Amino acid sequence: MKKFWQNGWNVFDFIIVAVGTTLMTGVELGSLSKLKLLRAFRVFRLFKRIESLNKIIVSLINAIPGVANAFIILFIFFCIYAILAVELFRDFDEDGTYDTKDGNLTHTVESITARGYTNGIEYYGTYSRAMFTLFQVMTGESWAEAIARPVIYGYSTVAGGFYFVSFVILTQMVLINVVVAVLLDKMVEEHPPDTTPMTEEEVEDFVSYLQSELQKEEGNRTALESGPAAAPPRAQSARRKTVDDRLDALEKKLDKILNKLIDKELKGGVDLSA
Repeated sequence: MKKFWQNGWNVFDFIIVAVGTTLMTGVELGSLSKLKLLRAFRVFRLFKRIESLNKIIVSLINAIPGVANAFIILFIFFCIYAILAVELFRDFDEDGTYDTKDGNLTHTVESITARGYTNGIEYYGTYSRAMFTLFQVMTGESWAEAIARPVIYGYSTVAGGFYFVSFVILTQMVLINVVVAVLLDKMVEEHPPDTTPMTEEEVEDFVSYLQSELQKEEGNRTALESGPAAAPPRAQSARRKTVDDRLDALEKKLDKILNKLIDKELKGGVDLSA
């Protein structure tokens, strides 16, 4: 039972099945009857049973820490640009018009939106409106004509252009790609190696095991060299070569493990001074 509840897919299945069973009883649940909408999520049970889909979901879950950091940075940029937008653009067309210049000619353009606000109040009047406007800019939905051009023509070509271009570069071209890169990295990442330092007892047991294997192979070689020559010389030579190869392999393995342990000690791992 403990292992069952430790599996997130099992908990998800339990909730879906429990909701479906409750609704099948015909009990009047009032506003809770909306829970029947959860039955639509039964399709997600495929993610548990199809390995390729399960791998994608697991990768997405494992990528949450890295993606969360990228979204935090993205949110910070949103906050900064939203504050600047409210301070700079809120009142640029406060009388409902703004002037544009074409050479020596000046044109007066009305800037009243469909909701009866000016462009400045509509898109940058409050912090929350500015945040939503920037979200629209990031998604690329009609931002250039409806949002950016009035500011560029009516407020300042340099300031407005730099504001929107820099925001698009930072959000659409850089930070969103960082999120995608983190997701792809987690999807192709192999199982991370166990970097937990070994305890002194584990080190002693492992070294003792390798030493016993070395002694065993040395005993086999000694017995082979001192025993009766019952087998043909060619067979004895082959057996001797096999024993030597196994002995060399064990010695290399022991050296490799000891070098890794020494490296761990230098990095703050176990104490091998004994």
